[in-house]
Amino acid sequence: MGLNFNLNFFDESQNKNEIETIAHRGYSVEAPENTMSAFIEAKNKGYNTIEFDVQWTKDSIPVVLHDETINRTARKEDGSKLFFNKKCEKLTLEELLNYDFGIYKNEKYKNEKIPLFEDVVDFASNNEMNLYIELKETSNFDEDKAKMLVDSIVEADLEDNVTWISFEEDYLKEIGELLPDARLGYLSDKKVTKNTIETLKELKTAENEVFLDIKNSKINQKGANLLKDNDFSFESWVVNNSNDLSRLKSLDCSAITTDTLLDSDIVQFLNDY
Repeated sequence: MGLNFNLNFFDESQNKNEIETIAHRGYSVEAPENTMSAFIEAKNKGYNTIEFDVQWTKDSIPVVLHDETINRTARKEDGSKLFFNKKCEKLTLEELLNYDFGIYKNEKYKNEKIPLFEDVVDFASNNEMNLYIELKETSNFDEDKAKMLVDSIVEADLEDNVTWISFEEDYLKEIGELLPDARLGYLSDKKVTKNTIETLKELKTAENEVFLDIKNSKINQKGANLLKDNDFSFESWVVNNSNDLSRLKSLDCSAITTDTLLDSDIVQFLNDY
């Protein structure tokens, strides 16, 4: 049984017993997060969808990086750590390419470079992968940056294969202005409230799909009911064990972002559920 991801999302004919899986920063439990190796490994492990983060260089080039600084995952050419904090936005692409983004994880990933946004778009296009693109709140996102990303997605004919996610409502609105039918996921690390619902309603139009992408520990039955009563679905992150999966299944969670759970794990879980 395959879990083929439907980015026109769960219509009435879809199997309601399915829980979709999204590889968090690629298959980052094994490969260095947010690298091409992690995305390739995710595909090899059977994922159809990868999640990744977008930051921007000093020369306004979108790259794939989770943190505001490069220190946690970048190393010098000799493998040593960086002493001073270095912000991505203060470095040109040429400067960033001097760092190794793989060796911190394992020697076999030595010389892994930071991916460009374009690299991941090409990978998705060539491998029929779906993308969850997180617009980082540290990135000073604006209309010009939104247009650059959207143009890349449109040029690759991937509009129907992309979900845009962010903690910043305004960033999602920028995408919606350019792609009126874009699928938008509002990220939250807080419990569901009436304010959450209002934010989702502000993002919703007659053309698009909007859902809540909520931290695993913050969703409960009350929150799930509030979302359902207002015709919104929810997904959850980061989900790495069967106990959390079982609880989320009972709340009608439609998809999970995970570091470790494979499609085969989900299938086995659903068969035994």
